[in-house]
Amino acid sequence: MKPKTPAIALRRRQAALTAFRTKVEVLERLLAEGTLSQVPARASVAAFASWQDTELGLRSLSRSALYSDNEEYLVLRRRMEKLLERVAQRRAKGTRRENNDGILRQRLAEAEERAQSYVNDYSAVRAELLAVRSENERLREELQRLSGLASNVLPIRVVRSERRRLEGPKDHE
Repeated sequence: MKPKTPAIALRRRQAALTAFRTKVEVLERLLAEGTLSQVPARASVAAFASWQDTELGLRSLSRSALYSDNEEYLVLRRRMEKLLERVAQRRAKGTRRENNDGILRQRLAEAEERAQSYVNDYSAVRAELLAVRSENERLREELQRLSGLASNVLPIRVVRSERRRLEGPKDHE
């Protein structure tokens, strides 16, 4: 600061630095604990500046304090930006995990549906096979019954004319 800076300006600057440090430390602690529900929904610099929470002891900051070229502010701003990136990454992981869970549930439902379809197809084909086997058995019994009656019947003999037998079979064109 300039050599003749008023005392009130020095107190305001110190209060802004303290508020900025407090917010950064609270954000670090919340990240370490994994309780991101108290962090603003948007992980942006503007949301960070306006973030207020009496329970955590946070008050809003002036954006000019965030973008000051003073070395103390620059260090805090870099830490804040890295922390906000980590918050965004953690939230994206949670969303991705939820999306993966949803995708896996959907795949499971589709697989169960396909399995049920296969079971239904198998049951239908099995019923058809049993019906065909039953019909085959019935036809065998009928054939056997008719074969039993065939002992009384003489086979028919085909008589051919003498001329045809001598000529032999004709080629069909």
